[in-house]
Amino acid sequence: MSLVRFTVLLGAVLAAAGCGRPRSGGGGPDLPARELLVARASGPLPAEDPLSPAWGAAREVVVPLLLQDTAEPRLLGKGVETVRVRALRDDRRIAFRLSWADAAVDDLTDVDRSTDAAAIQFPVLGTREGIPDSRMGQEGRPVSISFWRASWQRRVEGGSHGVAALYPNAAIDHYPPEAVRDPEARRRLRGLYEPPVAVGNPVARRTITSPVEDLVAEGFGTLSPAPEQRSTGKGVHRDGRWSVVITRPLDPAAGPGASLVAGRSTFFALAVWDGGRNQRGSLKMRSIWVPLVFPGSSP
Repeated sequence: MSLVRFTVLLGAVLAAAGCGRPRSGGGGPDLPARELLVARASGPLPAEDPLSPAWGAAREVVVPLLLQDTAEPRLLGKGVETVRVRALRDDRRIAFRLSWADAAVDDLTDVDRSTDAAAIQFPVLGTREGIPDSRMGQEGRPVSISFWRASWQRRVEGGSHGVAALYPNAAIDHYPPEAVRDPEARRRLRGLYEPPVAVGNPVARRTITSPVEDLVAEGFGTLSPAPEQRSTGKGVHRDGRWSVVITRPLDPAAGPGASLVAGRSTFFALAVWDGGRNQRGSLKMRSIWVPLVFPGSSP
């Protein structure tokens, strides 16, 4: 499906949902998400600063979110209903600022608690079949995802986490993997007592260097880490809102594996998890595709 035809159809869907066409110039903070224009940063790109005044140069649109009610387990109660989005670029990178209302910070995880999180998704270019399904792509038509977690943000910033944060009065008198000196014996014991770490589960990794993780998917149940980590970002909670910047490189040319190419318009979709409602995995709010437009570019 061509970009032009898809945009026309998407416009009809948004119009049916009560979203009008945004004004052509400037624009206030309540423009519906018919399309998102990428503005060029006049100075340094605020790649990890969601509160930078530089974001004032980018027009903000509001992206409505829907219940993820297709894949099991389905989300049955609403979460975050809208996300405000802006986009800035320089010659090498593009940065997105996502902002949504959330009264509380949820940045610790346990069996019965989840983290606030957000993701932005793009179709991978270079496939002949056209734009994939916005619900995490399709077989042979992959999507590229950048996933920010508040819990990872906490760890990057040096906050306590795990048992120390969840149970501050707990005392550990003996932990088998730490009681032996032999590396091979320690590895075997970690396999017994820390199976997620032993098998390399990225969610259970000991060292977190970025709050953003790059992922790829070709439909429900196929999500996996991307071959290369390229995105960066940062989230700030202030005055009852999360503001999160996710920055990705601009690929120099279209081709297999490329998702964002300078000057080539494409699409993006969003997902948001409210940890306070114990949303995790498929329990999320998500959007349909929204056109991402580089002014002056051709579809």
